Amino acid sequence: MKISYYVDKTLSFLRVKSPVGGLEISDTALRFSHFDGLNWYVTGVRLPPGVMESGRIKDQEKFSSALKELKERIVVERGLKKRVSVAVSLSSISIYSQVFSLPIVEGESLDKAIQLNIQMVSPMEVAQSYSSWQAVGKDQKSLRLEILSAFVDRSVVDAVSSALLEAGFLAVSAEPKSLSLARLLRELGGAESGASYILVNVDSSGVDFLVIRRGQLYFEYFNPWGDIADKKGQISAEAFETAATRSLHQVINFYGKQWPEPIDKVLISA
Repeated sequence: MKISYYVDKTLSFLRVKSPVGGLEISDTALRFSHFDGLNWYVTGVRLPPGVMESGRIKDQEKFSSALKELKERIVVERGLKKRVSVAVSLSSISIYSQVFSLPIVEGESLDKAIQLNIQMVSPMEVAQSYSSWQAVGKDQKSLRLEILSAFVDRSVVDAVSSALLEAGFLAVSAEPKSLSLARLLRELGGAESGASYILVNVDSSGVDFLVIRRGQLYFEYFNPWGDIADKKGQISAEAFETAATRSLHQVINFYGKQWPEPIDKVLISA
């Protein structure tokens, strides 16, 4: 038995620590998961076609109804009667990310340098987006920091957050699916701290190729199913194999031009 499990249970009972689950939002489904220290709890609700497209809510009423249905399942099965706190993983939405490097500085100078670079690499107007960053690496030889920045359309996130609040959820954070997968590999997937991986994730949204170095996300290349399907919306085995092979070669070639260390493994998550 893990001591941390009983500590978490005690803190939750005393309301010192509130349990936070994970909520994935995609074009096809809503999926909730929670790990209590010993066991995983997972449940979900399918979204009817057309409710969400490319991460944007197209039918607010049906989306809100699906969220409320999911909340009711959590209440019945887990006994959570109050607002459910969730870390939101945005699965189908277009999120732009880029890694840039800076000289190693500290304090206010670092914050100013990061914000200036974020403004320079932003793909949209600052007022129209939410942006954030995290340090992913430090090169002591060149005395430079590597910073991962991410940008998302503000209106898309606001619409999702409003629907979550109305349905009885409290979003404590929101992030792209790629960051969720990288953290899962780092914390629970047994990734070696100094290794480099290409993680291929296949799910209802498409095929995602992630470059993960030292446990951190550095690059993402996403192939939605719509780009692989024919005019009738069908995907043959040959079309899938061709698209997957081409994309993997492109990511490997990109990796070879960016970083000197070899790729240790290609991992598949489905």
